[in-house]
Amino acid sequence: MASHLIAEGFVKEGLTIVKALRSRYDGRIRNPWNEYECGNYYARAMASYALLGALAGFRYSAVERTLWFGPRLSVRPFQAFFSTASGLARLCWMPGPSALNCFEGELRIEKLVLTNGRSPEP
Repeated sequence: MASHLIAEGFVKEGLTIVKALRSRYDGRIRNPWNEYECGNYYARAMASYALLGALAGFRYSAVERTLWFGPRLSVRPFQAFFSTASGLARLCWMPGPSALNCFEGELRIEKLVLTNGRSPEP
């Protein structure tokens, strides 16, 4: 729910949910990688990974060879790791020139769309 809210532009509301969850599952009382809200089956790692994509405004189409990126937070530089079926990369959004570094595999990109925090529409 939190990552969906963030992806739809409700960043403050999404981060409020994240903060509440993290305060309950901090490792002192309960396992920090097992949230009941995620089905009690160690799904937090997957739920946490969804937050990364939502906060980065990340979307990738291998068919169109297009990468959309637009951080939802105003922190600069903003850096985010992402993965596709063919490679691992890091995007860095800075006040000046931004960077895309593929450090494993390959990433076929013909078009890079910087969305400036808007929804990464196809």
